[in-house]
Amino acid sequence: MRNNTGYFGHRGWALGWGLGCSIGASLAWPERPVLAMLGEGAAMYGIQGLWSAARYRIPVTFVICNNAQYQILKIGARGLALPQAAAGRFEGLDLDVPEIDFVGLAKSLGVEAHRVTEPDELAERVRDSLLNRRLCLFDVPISRTPQSRLNYG
Repeated sequence: MRNNTGYFGHRGWALGWGLGCSIGASLAWPERPVLAMLGEGAAMYGIQGLWSAARYRIPVTFVICNNAQYQILKIGARGLALPQAAAGRFEGLDLDVPEIDFVGLAKSLGVEAHRVTEPDELAERVRDSLLNRRLCLFDVPISRTPQSRLNYG
């Protein structure tokens, strides 16, 4: 990448690649701050990467958008008109009983972590983490309201 900004993303169904990709981006371009925006379900596919980031002091700021469910998979099931989805049954796709304690999990892997519920506080904490090149995770609860489809703008 020639400029000083960059964005990595995809529009497919590859759950779980974001956490590792963000760590790799930080290793590839150590002079650039890295902000990773992840859903909690996708983060769980590669959560052990937090340990590696802590072990090797890789500065990435993670924001976990936490609606306590694999909502993307529910949307897919509805889109495919699966009988379980039509009946409102999504076995194994709710992550609320028990709810994952991302702050405790991240801390146990050596990562500074905070649960943040206010937008202004999140903006301030993310800005500080990026400016000071810290490894940090922010668990941000978001609405559980079901979406009927993906909206890419």
